Amino acid sequence: MSLNDLDAYLRTWSSLHKYSEEHRGEGEGGKDVVIELLEGLKREGWGEGEKVEAAWEVGMVMGKKKKM
Repeated sequence: MSLNDLDAYLRTWSSLHKYSEEHRGEGEGGKDVVIELLEGLKREGWGEGEKVEAAWEVGMVMGKKKKM
């Protein structure tokens, strides 16, 4: 995953859209939180062309509706 891949992936999150709507114009002049994250990763040494392997754990809780 490249920085561009991460940028595109994060922008699909509905929670990011909700946060952006609720905090528009606050704090850092309403700065895009994804851009802030990516800039921080670049400062820590993640280069533009560099790719890393990324994985997210997924958990599910399932139930069965009781028959009436």
